Amino acid sequence: MNNIFKSVLFILIAALILAIPAFADDFTPDLNKISIEASKDKGGFDTEIAADFGIPIPKLNEMRTKFGMKDGDIYMACELGKQTNKPIDDVINQYQKNKSKGWGFIAKEMGIKPGSPEFKALKLKAKGKHAKMKEKGKGKGKPEGGKGKKK
Repeated sequence: MNNIFKSVLFILIAALILAIPAFADDFTPDLNKISIEASKDKGGFDTEIAADFGIPIPKLNEMRTKFGMKDGDIYMACELGKQTNKPIDDVINQYQKNKSKGWGFIAKEMGIKPGSPEFKALKLKAKGKHAKMKEKGKGKGKPEGGKGKKK
């Protein structure tokens, strides 16, 4: 009986350990939010990404049309290239090969280990980018005086 309990406990612990990386590197929610915010001001997003990462706007358009990248993916590719000090084309190649495995896997393939300070920085930057974009978009399209009748 004692051996059965130990075996079950071992299997549960192993399953938990194996499941942690799958959840720990899930960038998808933040990248989807970035894409939603970017869709509100595509020109502003492109201008900001071009300025922040030195990627020409035609290259950003190519990433969308030729490689099917969403704006959140474009942001992550640029951030990952910057962090790993690799050209954007290297990141795009990894994305093309491994997009079904997610950005955590792509980061790992490019030398950033899950759980490392660099990996955590990628996650924080994605969250921060979304928050910054959301804050920047507040108030767009609303009249200065708020709601109500003009006097």
